[in-house]
Amino acid sequence: MKLSDVVSFLQRSDFAFSVDCDKDFEISAFSTPDNVKDNSILWIKKASNFEPDLFQRCKDVVIVTEETLPDSDNYVVLKCGRSKAVFFSILDQFFSRKYPCVIADNATVLTKNI
Repeated sequence: MKLSDVVSFLQRSDFAFSVDCDKDFEISAFSTPDNVKDNSILWIKKASNFEPDLFQRCKDVVIVTEETLPDSDNYVVLKCGRSKAVFFSILDQFFSRKYPCVIADNATVLTKNI
């Protein structure tokens, strides 16, 4: 997925958010604040939990937060209310596996106490 895909999803979902970024890049993973990966998305609850040094070696990271963070070329801040809900909605939309539930026409369904 790309950053523009996330923005489109949030617009369709009626989440209030802002993101100041003029580039579109690939997001291929999610990460945690203490294990930041390139091309990932992560959630930071409080600005006090933000350690800018961890982002010096990374590029193209999206940070979902309600807080104001310093500007950087290494990450993009997606600022929103209800940041936890927004972050997990993004994960559910783009990173969850969808398993089809299919029962064949000739299947035998076993139940207890038949």
